[in-house]
Amino acid sequence: MLPFRKIIFAADLSEPCQAAAPYVREMTERGGAELVILHATEIAAVPPDPLRPFLAESLPLYAAIRKEQRERMEAFIGEHFAGLHPELLLVDGDAGPAIEETVRRKAADLVMMSTHGRGTLRRFLLGSVTAKMLHDLSCAVWTGVHWKDGIHQPRVPYRSIVCAVDFHEEDAGVIRTASELAKAYGASLSVTHAVDWPESSVLTGSPVYAREVVITALTRMVHEAGLEAAVNVVDGNPAEGVRRAVIECEGDLLVVGRGTSQKTVGRFWSNLYAIIRESPCPVLSV
Repeated sequence: MLPFRKIIFAADLSEPCQAAAPYVREMTERGGAELVILHATEIAAVPPDPLRPFLAESLPLYAAIRKEQRERMEAFIGEHFAGLHPELLLVDGDAGPAIEETVRRKAADLVMMSTHGRGTLRRFLLGSVTAKMLHDLSCAVWTGVHWKDGIHQPRVPYRSIVCAVDFHEEDAGVIRTASELAKAYGASLSVTHAVDWPESSVLTGSPVYAREVVITALTRMVHEAGLEAAVNVVDGNPAEGVRRAVIECEGDLLVVGRGTSQKTVGRFWSNLYAIIRESPCPVLSV
């Protein structure tokens, strides 16, 4: 998977988009990737299909709006991506289908985008486009942090990477991806697992014993992958526990799996939206 060779940055010029730009530049430069910056908007003045291809370009209002969009995007690129010469794509239509089509046409292996929780409930919201991309795309998806609590400020370049696993069949590949990123950035790596501990019983034993069992299993998983990483077990549901682990490790990037879990409805996949919107650092889902 690494290094990423073709990156698509879905840019809408929002504040979260502006905050994501340094991470996009860093990822592009680090792997020498090609960068495509995609800006998709629905312009109301444009006729619906099938007339759009024939009439859109002739509409003065459409032309004026598109010209303004291009100028704004070129200014954005000049500010954040000077010297990289990314390809700029302006697409009329919904962002979701535009991103999917661009991924297919460009054979991209990474999509980078901001999430869009807004207002006082921003921690509990995940933009519909982001949710759709996480569900539909087969390539890796990077989502930027979309809220600040003052407790943790992620850094770029990454200095600490946290990999969250759930004892699923895809975990080895997720850990390997996180390890490759950690090596590329010279960052520390921690593999974490969040557990909602049940009350002590004859089946589970004490929480202390159960924790040791999980730590042993995590350590074995890391060693069997031929990797070196610290292991960490945190209390709580996946979203709460992973967030706590990121803060404890001063994580700058969280790596989670979502591939085969999309089909089997694994525990982490069913909690993926919550993990992303609660994460105090960007999330790379693979």
